Amino acid sequence: MAENADCTELVFETTVEGTVEELFRFHTGFANIKKIIPPYPILKILHAPETLKKDDTFTVGLFFLPLIGIYWESKVTEYEENNRLSDRQISIAPFKFWIHEHSFKENGKDCIITDRVCYKMHFGFFGKIIDSVFFRHSLRFFFSYRSGRLKKIFEDAAQKK
Repeated sequence: MAENADCTELVFETTVEGTVEELFRFHTGFANIKKIIPPYPILKILHAPETLKKDDTFTVGLFFLPLIGIYWESKVTEYEENNRLSDRQISIAPFKFWIHEHSFKENGKDCIITDRVCYKMHFGFFGKIIDSVFFRHSLRFFFSYRSGRLKKIFEDAAQKK
């Protein structure tokens, strides 16, 4: 995935009780993103299909203050049902380069979701400082929060069965 050799690559892994099919379907249902992201910064979905598939595009905005936000458009570039899903930023901001790959693997009664993010900040040396001081930590928090929410949603669903 690291086609951009000097990108920052981070890997996050989450084990969730559920099938690969259930977790993949959850991730392709765009409305579910609001269920698993932190409350801050505020995410606004500006354009997205109900269910993601190959070549779909979506536009989101992140708002740190009421009128101060960043927007970007992404495209689903890889789609292997119940296996892998990748999206790539296709607009200019906020990153110079961004690709996010979700992969799903069965492990007994659980599903292991691996997220790989490869990105490059704008602004050269200053972008690297912003990344190492702020952004990388924010991204780790985001995926940690998301992991906890996914586990909770699917544990609650398993208890209702």
